[in-house]
Amino acid sequence: MDRLPRAFQNPGQWCWFNALLQALASISDPRWWSLLNFAKDSASSGHKDVLTFLAPVLQHLNREDAAFPSPAEDGDGNGDALARLALAIQEECGMSSISGEQQDAHEAFIKLLESIHSSLCRRQLRSFQQLQAFSVARPCLLGREGLLSWCEATQAIQCFEDLFEGVLEETRVCTACGLARVESCPSKQAFRCLSLDLINIDRPHFSSVNLLSLLKASYSGQPTEEIDGLLCYRCSLEASIRRFLLDCGASFSAGLAFRRFMRLADGLAPSGAEVLEALRPLGAPPCVLRRRSHLRSFRIKVAPRILTFHMRRLIFGPFGFIKVSNPVRYAEILHADDLGLDGGLYSLSSVMSHLGQAHAGHFITHRVWPKGTPLVEERSVILRGGC
Repeated sequence: MDRLPRAFQNPGQWCWFNALLQALASISDPRWWSLLNFAKDSASSGHKDVLTFLAPVLQHLNREDAAFPSPAEDGDGNGDALARLALAIQEECGMSSISGEQQDAHEAFIKLLESIHSSLCRRQLRSFQQLQAFSVARPCLLGREGLLSWCEATQAIQCFEDLFEGVLEETRVCTACGLARVESCPSKQAFRCLSLDLINIDRPHFSSVNLLSLLKASYSGQPTEEIDGLLCYRCSLEASIRRFLLDCGASFSAGLAFRRFMRLADGLAPSGAEVLEALRPLGAPPCVLRRRSHLRSFRIKVAPRILTFHMRRLIFGPFGFIKVSNPVRYAEILHADDLGLDGGLYSLSSVMSHLGQAHAGHFITHRVWPKGTPLVEERSVILRGGC
């Protein structure tokens, strides 16, 4: 039994707590553990947060904690370290362990990642504030006190983003004119967890579903949904040109707007329909904004080193939420080519499952235990079943 990973008792009503920690402890990428070690080393300044308490707990689960406090040194020993982590999660993530509160592992995972990212940003800010003030004798940052800690904090943030953050490419195609608008800005399309919909699948209950089929149906660039009432640049431009043409005989500004908008139709790249009003000459009639139905699709443009999938299983029935119980089949190795990405492999690291119904149950985690077992690839996949 000493070869197996350790486990903790869930505090309060957090039925997801130990399962989530086991999933994080199963990540084999060395940069994840170097990030945790950085958190332990930078905690000497006296500031304690979620990332500070998370590192020793995960190492304790993986039996890599030769210096973990003993009960005599740390009061309740392991339980005391766990209590500090739970208290930090409750304060920083806003997760309550009060009886009767609805618990969700996916929500806890997203909030925990956001708390980790915020902790790294605070470390970077504190290290930047420790840099010496500007002086004529030393105008550059090289050689200043605190530069090394600032560089380490910046590298830790970049490491976190490479591990957990990816970028989606969203495409919206107008059903009236066929204009496609592509949005792949990292600030707008960043993701840390991909949701896969089990609600709209055309299968009876308890029939298995393939994970790769769900991925291709949701993130392969094929239209996934139709959205009504979105402004279309081309439809609005053409409608505005027709209006200016009708009014150009009675208004000089309308004629100027007609010629300007015709140049837009000839060669300018499509933009948002809202910019048409800003380009309208003073005194010209208002632009005509057309709202059309659009087909929206997604594909993964930049994939993180650690892919996390969330299976959405809840549907709203006549008496409340109902859990879709279709099992999901998945392989231990996921080829990046199947996702439309560059070559590479993702190896399965953990699967968090919910046992029970929509309003009650328990979370468990099946995880890899790579003690002495070589991994195929550093990249990891974490699966989460929604409750």
